[in-house]
Amino acid sequence: MRPSIIFMLVGLPEPFGPRFSSFVVMAAHPFENDMKGMREGIRTMDWWVPAEIRSAAMRARNLANDREALMAACHDPRVDQTAVLKGLSTPCMMIVGDRDGSYEKIKEGARFSPMIEFVTIPGADHVGLLYSCDAVAPHILRFLRNIK
Repeated sequence: MRPSIIFMLVGLPEPFGPRFSSFVVMAAHPFENDMKGMREGIRTMDWWVPAEIRSAAMRARNLANDREALMAACHDPRVDQTAVLKGLSTPCMMIVGDRDGSYEKIKEGARFSPMIEFVTIPGADHVGLLYSCDAVAPHILRFLRNIK
């Protein structure tokens, strides 16, 4: 059986789709993005440390991230990947929190293929989704169990 990949970039299925049995996309939309908002968020770290992080140690660890490396990761604009989703032949789950600023774009992107299952996590924002394991894991496990 081919492996599944979790936490991917939207464009990944294009070159690697035949090598995987499924994809899970978290909080990513397929549309062009100049990445200015993300760079600003990293510069100020306002969004990087969400309210969901209650532990002082976890908050300190997140604030200690290498901002230069994070800025490099979002230096270049993201190109439109809608054609990738329209041609998707591998089962895919797109997961997003209902408080994510990109919620509507992600929901719209999920409509490009019948191979995509769209899942909303109530109360989670963009970064907080990563800390919502108890809410996210059951959806992923169910999805992976149903892969033929």
